[in-house]
Amino acid sequence: MVRLSPAAATRQTGPAAAALAATGVTEPDGWIRAVLPIESIELATGAFLAPDIEVLKPAELRASVAATARAITAIYQSSETNAVLPVRSVTMCRAKTHS
Repeated sequence: MVRLSPAAATRQTGPAAAALAATGVTEPDGWIRAVLPIESIELATGAFLAPDIEVLKPAELRASVAATARAITAIYQSSETNAVLPVRSVTMCRAKTHS
């Protein structure tokens, strides 16, 4: 379950957009609370790491997004531009292209 700003809601496509339409409830502040599908904690962390998306649950995903945000903050708050900071590994995937 996530909370999305109206702008974040408009960025959702495919199954996420369908789930948003089916489960989304607009809250008094204009943000939308919805249950969006995820493939894995790792992929969802990257997808939901944004200032206009708040992960509410599952707890494991919320913790992963928070830890990644802290790691990014540490990089940008470092006074040395070449500082080597411990960061969790991030799994990148390449989108499949269809011919």
